[in-house]
Amino acid sequence: MSGPMFGVIMAGGCGARLWPQSRRHRPKHLLRLVGDKTMLEITVERISGVIDPKNILVVTLAEQANAVSELLPLIPPGNIIAEPVGRNTAPCIGLAAIVLRERCPDATMAVMPADHVVADRDRFEQVIRLAARQLEARPESLIAVGVAPKRPSMGFGYIEKARRCDDLEMEGPDVFEVSKFVEKPSLEDAREMLADGSFLWNAGMFFWRAERVLQEIAIQLPELGSALESLRPGLGKDGFDRRLAETYAAMKPISIDYGVMQKAEQVLVIESDMGWDDVGSWESLASIWQSDEAGCASNCEFISIGSNRCIAFSDKRLVAMVGVEDVVVVDSDDAILICKRDRTEEVRTVVEELKRRGLGHLA
Repeated sequence: MSGPMFGVIMAGGCGARLWPQSRRHRPKHLLRLVGDKTMLEITVERISGVIDPKNILVVTLAEQANAVSELLPLIPPGNIIAEPVGRNTAPCIGLAAIVLRERCPDATMAVMPADHVVADRDRFEQVIRLAARQLEARPESLIAVGVAPKRPSMGFGYIEKARRCDDLEMEGPDVFEVSKFVEKPSLEDAREMLADGSFLWNAGMFFWRAERVLQEIAIQLPELGSALESLRPGLGKDGFDRRLAETYAAMKPISIDYGVMQKAEQVLVIESDMGWDDVGSWESLASIWQSDEAGCASNCEFISIGSNRCIAFSDKRLVAMVGVEDVVVVDSDDAILICKRDRTEEVRTVVEELKRRGLGHLA
């Protein structure tokens, strides 16, 4: 039997593809990119429609923990879990799982990133309720969420769906067994998967029992599993932060998709059209802004003269473009990005170059 569901929001990334707005000290989930609230606030509000805030945990970096706590007054301080360093999603989820298992041995988890867009809140809530019923019926399942792709994207992971699970006759979105996961593909492969029709974008949302995911981590990633179990006796005790820092220092970064989901059994995917996008690049972010008749999208005062399919972002200044096509201009206090629209996925390489040149303060 599965137990009560807790929300786990992953808020540790830096959003390198949205540089120069998103930085390590001011990451994507703490920015107001799609309205007057931060991405994190919007995510917490969304999940609060189904899960009480006292049962929502936020896993973030230690350097961001105070900002996150101030931003979310309804989340109990003890529910802000601070990672000493980022180690990708498998350690992040594993840490949340051992905390939850200690509090509630039969806890189930609704895991999601802090910085995605979901336009249809009703369908989002429908997915959570369906996942809870699936875990009640199939407590050993690991459940992902997939979205029908709208375009060939190299920035998303994909899930190939297999047989439909219709034996439980549950109302709501379709549920499928998973054939395989595909990490961020080449453009050619992305086009083929779009044409195939059996592939979904991986929305980065997962549902499982805390104990079940820890068991799977122990099988697929035994070093990580042992490290997580070594932390359990110190939970809530003096010296835990020091022990956590020592343990994390030795951990290898790895995603839950690559480290666990690609190899696990009893993996299901819920397919839902809930208006999802990870807005991970300027191209994807512009897709949710209003475009003019020339296909130009912006969040600011923008003058376009003879320009087509351009993107402009600025917090403070007017942006003007004359006679250009497929150009992205992003203005910030101390840096300006100019790139071709079809190369926004490569913006992360600017961050890597800044670090290589000893300019990490600009990253």
